[in-house]
Amino acid sequence: MQPSKTKYLSVRADFRTDRQCWKGGVLSWEFISERLWNDDDGQKQWRTAFSIARTGCCNYAVLKTADIAGLSTSDKQSIIQSLQGFCVQDLDWDTLVGSFPEPIRQQVPGIFAEAILVKSVVGRFFDKPFWYFDYTPEGCSVPLVEPLQYLYERFKKTNDDSARLWRSETTRLATSADLSQVPDTELGLYTKKEREAGISQLAVYMLSESPLHLLLNEETEYRTNELIEFICYAEELATRLSTTAADLRYRNLTELPPLFTRATEFIQAYHEHNLDLTDPRLDGRRILLLIHPAAVCVVNKDRMEECRMAKAEAVVEHREWTIQDNDRILAENEQKGDARDKVQEEKRYKEMALKDEWNRQQQEEIEKDFVVIIEHGLQ
Repeated sequence: MQPSKTKYLSVRADFRTDRQCWKGGVLSWEFISERLWNDDDGQKQWRTAFSIARTGCCNYAVLKTADIAGLSTSDKQSIIQSLQGFCVQDLDWDTLVGSFPEPIRQQVPGIFAEAILVKSVVGRFFDKPFWYFDYTPEGCSVPLVEPLQYLYERFKKTNDDSARLWRSETTRLATSADLSQVPDTELGLYTKKEREAGISQLAVYMLSESPLHLLLNEETEYRTNELIEFICYAEELATRLSTTAADLRYRNLTELPPLFTRATEFIQAYHEHNLDLTDPRLDGRRILLLIHPAAVCVVNKDRMEECRMAKAEAVVEHREWTIQDNDRILAENEQKGDARDKVQEEKRYKEMALKDEWNRQQQEEIEKDFVVIIEHGLQ
């Protein structure tokens, strides 16, 4: 028996793709929204994830560039090749490293280790929201991840906003492993095991087969645990992102200008460049390496609403810059910072004085009005 037209229209009315009205199919999920990625909270989580990576690489990477001088030419090139999209590919190892400023040249193992780790996690978890469906169930000829990813990309061409809502609902249903979320947790518990296994597999690969292992010191339990901690945090962040209606996109060297300028919206110089906001010394120079990609949250494609989650962090060509230059610029930057702080403090004092004066005038007006009222009452 065919459903009545009235019932059909009622169902259609409830099935709205408006972000404020679309509700998650699982019980305890909040409304699907991009709120997390429109405020400071999302940016803090992004920074936290990659600060863990930086800390781990600082602790466990080989300390000095000279300590990896004995690597073979093929090993050095494998490091560069593993960073396709993050590192320029037309320079050999010695030319590339020699183009870094001297202070950064001394930190090459940690910098490259961090870039490899970040690129691997972004490519594994953030770029592929259904990565944990990388298995072939009975009756299928290919792993589920392939048709799901194909459908998502195809749906995005059809309607970007609706595709993101579909991805959000699919992720929620696939990862709900608690009875407070769904009445049947079989699928969620299965994908939870797949996610945990995927994290372990990536950690093993990174520590044994990836070029990352060429840059690390001797194996320790702490090193392994810290790597797994970062991968776990990043994977959880990627999954939570996939349950929202936001679309986090990444920009690497293929999508960013090849030359650095301070005015570039999506790139900042690696902090060891010690580049002050007013310092033009890197403008027009070539970007050699991205340690982190730029991350942009696209909220609504039609209205082109974007929230910049993080700028790309870049190492820029500056081979002539020495340790002595760096010491000098640090002292100058400290003076500039003190001067800016003084200006800001004076600005705050002026604003407070203006506010106090405005309050005083308001109080005088109130008192005058009160006197007029009293005098009028006595008459």
